[in-house]
Amino acid sequence: MAETPGLAQQRGVRLALQIVGPVVMVVGIAIFVQGVRAVFGARDDFDGPAGADIARFLGGFLAFGIGLGITRAGFLGATSRYVAGEVSPVIRDAYAQIAEKKARSGPFCSKCGVQQDAEARFCDACGSPIG
Repeated sequence: MAETPGLAQQRGVRLALQIVGPVVMVVGIAIFVQGVRAVFGARDDFDGPAGADIARFLGGFLAFGIGLGITRAGFLGATSRYVAGEVSPVIRDAYAQIAEKKARSGPFCSKCGVQQDAEARFCDACGSPIG
């Protein structure tokens, strides 16, 4: 049996990232909201926000970003497979067109300017006689 590339426990690691990432994001949002309330909340004796309030504000935002990165890493394989499936046919078609244009070595049509095969009697693009 062939060994699959990647980590030995790749499926488990991916699942863990898919679970841990959103949890870190939710915790980050909760801390961020507490920080926003503390920093921008209405107070009677406003001497400016305390250091801990600012740390919650910034730390919650940072935790949300880290959670988002962890979540993206957990879904990276599925995203890559999707992108490859969408892009591969386009690349294949583009390569086929380039190869087809290189294979043509005949004259150019006098009406539309498209290069034809060497044995062509009529233009592939406009149908005008070649010659």
